[in-house]
Amino acid sequence: MAEQFPQMFRVRQRLDATPSVDVAASVVEGFSAIRVQLKSGMRVGVGVGSRGISNLSEAVAAVIGELKKAGTEPFIIPAMGSHGGATPDGQLAVLEGYGVTEATMGVPICPSMEVESLGQSDDGREVLWSREAMSADGIIVIN
Repeated sequence: MAEQFPQMFRVRQRLDATPSVDVAASVVEGFSAIRVQLKSGMRVGVGVGSRGISNLSEAVAAVIGELKKAGTEPFIIPAMGSHGGATPDGQLAVLEGYGVTEATMGVPICPSMEVESLGQSDDGREVLWSREAMSADGIIVIN
């Protein structure tokens, strides 16, 4: 029995060059919508992923700067699964490769693989959440 495939076409996509973005200005603009929710003394976790975002360290520094201006106590939570071998030291190494370190950001980085269960999803899967994130008063994710 011969398989029949649908008619296919060769497609070529040409993308325009991405315009440069003022990362810091974009972060300041974004914070205008949430600044009222930030209270002095809040511990705010900044989830930093490993998806190869351009100018990641610049974005993280801008977010941390805005959080500090608001009087919060920001800290970084590595937001990655198996990158870095799914170990705290590996996560630190991945972030360091992006220029995100305690020294460059001026805040603690709290790597951990410890999680807590939030319950189950509608389809019965267990939902796990970072223990470090659970300890925060708020979370901002850069991923």
